[in-house]
This record gives sequence, structure tokens and C-alpha cells, in this order.
Amino acid sequence: MYIYSFGALQAFAREFGHGIGITGRCVLGSLRFRLGSGGRCAFNVLYGGNRRCVYLARPLKAPLGGQSIEGNHGDSLLPILNRDISAVSGQAVSSTQAPTVPPEGFKYPKLSKKLLKRVTSIERLYRPMGGERRDHVDIEDYSLIKKLPQVDVAREVESAVESSNAVVSQEYEPTKRLVKSIYKSATSGVFNDSLWKRYVHKLSIVAGVLHPADICLVMYSFAKVRYRDHQFLKIMAPLIVRSMGRAALILNSMKRLELGNYDIIDLATNEICLKIDQANMQDISLAANALSFFHVYHNRFWGMLTKAVSLRHHQMSPLQASLILAAVAKLDIRNPLLLRILKDKLRPAVENGELSQELLTLTFHSLAKLSFEARSFYDACVNQFGRMLTETPEKVDTQSLVLYLYSGVCLLDIPDETVRESLQLLATRRDAFTNYKALKLKYVFDHLKHKRPALLEDIDGNVMTLKRQIEEYELKKVQRKLARWSVEISRILHSNGVKHKRNVLFDYIYADIYLKDLGVAVKCAGPYSYYAMSNKLTTFSQVEMDTLAMKGVKVCLLPYYEWNGLKTEKEKLEYLIRQPFLCRLVSKDIMAFDVEGTKEGILEGEAPNSAEEPQSGEHVHEIREEDAEAEIRSKGLQLRGEGLPNVADIRLSYREAWKVGKQGCLGVRRNMWDPHIFSVTWYFVCDGTDPSNFLVLHPHSESHGSGKLIISMWDLLDGFWVANKCRILYHPRSGDGVAAPSNKTMAIEGFTREFYEAMIVCIHESQVRIQLMNMELRSLQEGFNNVGATRCKAVAPRFRRSLVRYSEGELAARVRSANSTAGAAQTRNAPTLQG
Repeated sequence: MYIYSFGALQAFAREFGHGIGITGRCVLGSLRFRLGSGGRCAFNVLYGGNRRCVYLARPLKAPLGGQSIEGNHGDSLLPILNRDISAVSGQAVSSTQAPTVPPEGFKYPKLSKKLLKRVTSIERLYRPMGGERRDHVDIEDYSLIKKLPQVDVAREVESAVESSNAVVSQEYEPTKRLVKSIYKSATSGVFNDSLWKRYVHKLSIVAGVLHPADICLVMYSFAKVRYRDHQFLKIMAPLIVRSMGRAALILNSMKRLELGNYDIIDLATNEICLKIDQANMQDISLAANALSFFHVYHNRFWGMLTKAVSLRHHQMSPLQASLILAAVAKLDIRNPLLLRILKDKLRPAVENGELSQELLTLTFHSLAKLSFEARSFYDACVNQFGRMLTETPEKVDTQSLVLYLYSGVCLLDIPDETVRESLQLLATRRDAFTNYKALKLKYVFDHLKHKRPALLEDIDGNVMTLKRQIEEYELKKVQRKLARWSVEISRILHSNGVKHKRNVLFDYIYADIYLKDLGVAVKCAGPYSYYAMSNKLTTFSQVEMDTLAMKGVKVCLLPYYEWNGLKTEKEKLEYLIRQPFLCRLVSKDIMAFDVEGTKEGILEGEAPNSAEEPQSGEHVHEIREEDAEAEIRSKGLQLRGEGLPNVADIRLSYREAWKVGKQGCLGVRRNMWDPHIFSVTWYFVCDGTDPSNFLVLHPHSESHGSGKLIISMWDLLDGFWVANKCRILYHPRSGDGVAAPSNKTMAIEGFTREFYEAMIVCIHESQVRIQLMNMELRSLQEGFNNVGATRCKAVAPRFRRSLVRYSEGELAARVRSANSTAGAAQTRNAPTLQG
């Protein structure tokens, strides 16, 4: 260590002395300066009984011959220090000159890091502004720090890395040649099994030295030729983690090899989400296509996909847009914003004929499956596909023809001419049908039979042969397992004496539960029967229900989200009783018998037979229901409001309105006196068969909590309907039926026009049925109270369109009880009888 200036003494004083230091030109404390033999000088700092010595490495120019000078305040010491230090300030310091040996018994002090830092800072502070340094004095370092020879570490490391790389490159060269050979064989289309088996054997040897890029390249090569070897998959599965930088290519390779390792898939998907801003649209489209193949609902990825497409849609090609559209359609992700962007991107390519027949059919089928309204786009697809059928029919494959017919006939409405041309071309390839294609064509011919019977009458012999072949085709029966809650429904029905069958096959469509006595098929709609994160039925589920209805089977839909909201066994039983296949429009306030009576009559399968003739000599109480219903319907809709449509002008039957209500829609519920900023969005589901739970409001977001709200039909009957704005104003009632004050007027709005009209139709039908039921109950009461009436059987069965069925056994039991009471009263000469 070297002390270059007088400022170093200040550092020593601050380090070693408590209250001892040099400030400016004044020395405080006891400081002793001594010159020893050979011109050495030492400073003795005295404090607290301890003495520290500091030696100068260079002899002074004018030594004092060992003279000691002491000063308490430093006034007599400063001139000597200034003179001696200024005398040696200009001397050149030789780095080779050895320091003088310290006196015998002297111990070198250990300098702290803090002191070294202060010496450096003080030396920089007292350095002259210009010219040569004046106070450059070398001070030998007597600390315990040993000086090592300076080594160029960077150069040493670089040379070591180069030598290591040279060795590694020599060892890696055979592996590199193997990877190149695999890639060349894949790109050249070599499908020799023995060759790829040898590749797998060699990879099992060198797998440990593969680089991440090599792993990705090998996966891509094996996926390109679709060589799926279990030994290869076992080798590559733990190595794929190294190459997550190319996660999109890894996912696509796993899709082609059908390697369903969901741990690696999740890891690769998270890697893509982290670097989605750096990924191009090709990587994003490949990743989306792979995730849809494995049915992975990665919420973060699909949300970021929508943002990426909305921001970078101008970078997409038609092929990439088609892949993304097919991916979201496979997972039933119905995002209107994303679909609109993809449709706008694909429409110019469709109109200009830039899409191949596979991509054209894929986009047409995907948009139709997602129930997206794009009439102009569909027309462009139909025109382009018709042009392909006319110009180059040999280039249109069978798969495209089947998907086009299924989408155009079952999901949309395409012209008859295009359907006829497609069927004629398909009839020439009827020997290449598989199970999937035959199933789709069965749907097509059933819908043509009911929707376009004239088209099937004009078909030629080849198409008729095709139709007969499809109808006689036996599909492969797959072992179908019922869902847990479907089995629970079956158990509840069985425990209450309802005869039914499970997993019944109607030609080619399965029904979860079939009630033979009532002719009703129950479809338990699970989460996959609805679009993702929605309560809207998918088009495929709707086609199944419509096809069953075409075959003459009554269909009852049980949504999973309604069943999950039921907690107790009693709630589940009451829910089943309220369904259309058991009892319609059941109201506890109107029915003259309790739920147990209904359960004994209808749940046992005693379906009333309307064709049963009354026995001779028996009195039948006839109800002119046709006239009464016509009179009630002539009064029209009994609702308060403005702009309400005529019920006859609404083109929705009661069943169709019930289906629309069950599908539900988004709406807003708010206090009429609050601003719109406090509006809360709910998902409204209308049950036209349950007046007490007519509207069920499900929370649309997690911030609303998990609870749901219920609005009865009686609240809406007393409300005010604004038809042009699809709005309803009503006063919510408490549990005891008391209406809320006027300042609690609630408004529900924001419905679709179809949902609003469906509610009107359901309320109108409910009013009609309630009034008919009241009339019939009054007539029954009059019949029971009539003393002079002869012995009678049960009241004549209700007409089927009354939609509310009574148990014949229950009514017969009540009549027998009334007649026995009448006989006993006549015996006692009672003047009247109570029924």
C-alpha cells in the first residue's frame, strides 16, 4: 500500500482514534511523529492506552536523526510535516526499490476495506487539478493481503472454452450427421419401416448428447412421416423439455404422432404464452391446432390468442386463419369478435378462389358449427364450391362432400341444385364410406326427407342406391357410458316407480333415458353439449334433438347447470316433476291434489288414453275444452305495456319458445332509479313450464358471487312491458307475496328479440292453461257436489294439447270416495253430500 499525501494521515486518524483527527490544518489529540534510523518516519497515535504505528516507505530528504517531537494540539508538528512531505513530493518513486526492514518486534497493522476505500477517495480529493502529480509517494503494504501475479482471466477462459468446444465438436460430429440424415429422409418422403427403426436404435444411443435444436428437428422428422414408435416416444419424452424454445413445432409434432403427454403439452403451452409477443402467426396457428386436437381448454392461451389475432390479423395468411378457425370450432369456443375477424380475413380468399377444396369446406363447416350469422360469406362459399363441382369434380374429395352436405342441409339452407350435384358426385364414390361419413349422411337423408321431400322424389337411380345403402349401413356400436348425474336421474325415477330404459338407440342416435309409456326421450345435456363458457346449445346437440323429433319421439332436455343447482333429493324430484315429460304447468296454488298424488298417478307410467270409450250407463262429465280455449284465446295477450305484438304474429310455437327460453341469453337487471353505470349483467334462462321459477338469473362474472336470482311469472304479469326496447319493469315480491315499494322498481332489459318474444308466448300459454284448469276444477267440484248424480267414473281424459295430465287412478279413487260418502249419507237420510 502507498500513502501519497498528507490527507492519508487524516484517514489513519479517523480510523484509529476516537475523537482524534486532522481537520483542515489543526491536529486534535495526541499524535507523535518520529524519524528513525535510515530516514524512516513513524507516526504514533496515542488513544485510550493503545498506540498504533504507521511507517512511511520512503526516507525523508532531511531526516531529523531520530528526533522525537510531540504536540498536544499539533501546532508545532504541522510545519515539520508540511516541510518534509513537500520535500519528497517531487521525487520519482522506483517500483523496484525494496522497502526498509521495520524495527525488531514491530507488528504490522491490518488495514480494513473501509480504510482502503477512504484512502483512495482522499487521494483523489487532494490531487492537483493540473500538471504532474506532486504527492506521489509509494507506501509499502504491510497488510495480510498477499499480492498475486496478474492473470488475463478473460483470455484464459476464452482459450479454455475454445479447447472444450473443439473436443465437443469432434464428439458431436457423428450425432450431427445422424440428425441431418433423419431430416433428409423425412423431407424426401422415405417411408421405409426398417430405416426408421434403425434411426430409433441409433437415437437411443446418442440421445444424451442431442442439442435442443436437434430434438425439435428429430420430432418434426418423425412426425412428418408419421412413424410412431413406442421406444422412440419413451426416449424423447424426457428430452423434449430441453427444446421449449420451439414449443409450437413440438406441439405440432406431438399432434401428428398422437403423443398425449399432457404434462409436456401444458409446459409447452405455458412457454408459448410467455413468448407470444415474439412468436409469429404461424407458430400461434400451429399451437392452436395442436391444442384443439388434444382438447386442451387452456384459458390463458385462448384468451391471448384472441388478442394476438385482433392486433396482428394483417400478418395472417388464409391458411393460418383457417387453422385457427378450425381449432376454435373443434373446442366449441364461440367468440364473436374472433369469428368476425377471421371471417373478414377469409372472405376475399373465398371470393377469389384462393382456398383449396379442403380449406373451403373446413371454413364453411366451422362457421356453421359455431352458429355464426354470416349469410354473405356462406353464399360465397356455396358459389365457389358449386364452381368446383362443375369445373373440377375429380379434385373434390369424399370428406369435403360429406361435410359440405351435412353443414348445408342440417345446419344451414343451401340451394337444391348444389345438393343434387353433390349427391350425384357422392353416388359415384359410395364404396369409400367409413363409419363417420355414413353417420353424417344418415343425418343428411333424414333432414332431406322432412325438409325437402320433393328433392328426394326427383333423384336418379344412383342417388337412390346411395340412399338405400346409407340407410342399411350398420354403424359400429361404441360402448357408451352414461354420465354420473344421468345415472342419478335414472335412480330417482326408478325409486319412484317410473318404468324407463337407459342408453336407448333410436336408429343411430342415443337417448340417455327413454320413458316408453309416455314416448319421451330424455337428453341429459352435459357441458360438451353447450358452447365453451356459455349456456347456448351447440348446433350438433340441436340437430340431434331435431332428428329425434322428426322420428316421432318427444324430447326433453335436462341442462347440467340446472341439475347442479339442486342440493336435496326433494328438490331433484320436484324438478323432474316440473319437466314437460312428467307434468306441464303444475302450480301448487291451482292443483287440487298434492305432489304425492301426482307422483302416484303419472310417475307410475299410467299415461291417460284419450281413445278410451266410456262404458254404457255411466255418466261422463264432458268439458267443452275446444270452445273454452277458443274463447280464452280470443281475448289475446293480457299484459300491460306499450308496443306489444299480437301473439298470432309471433312465429314461435309453444315448444319452440320453450327451447329458446331454455337456451337463455344475456341481459341486464338494475334499479330503474339508479344510473346505467350500476347495471349488472346476468344470464337469463326462462322455463315456460314453471310459473314460480319462470326466470332464473345466473351470475355472469365471479364478482357477482355464486348465487342466482329467481323471478316468478306473477311478478312479470303485474309488470309493464316495453316491447320496442325489450324491457320489463316490475316490483319484486317478498316471500309472503308483498310487493316492494315504488322506489324499488326493477328493470330487466338487453334481451334478444327472439328471447323476448319467447317469454311472451310462454306467458300467454300459461295464462290460457291456468284459466282452462280453473274452469275444469270448477266443473269437477260441481259434479262432486251434485246429490242427484248417478254413479260415475272418472272425468273424461283431458285432451293431449291441454298439456296438464291428471292421473286416472287418482281421480277414480277420489270419485269412489265421494260415491261411498254419498251412499252413507242417503242411508242416514242426509239432505246433502260433501264431495
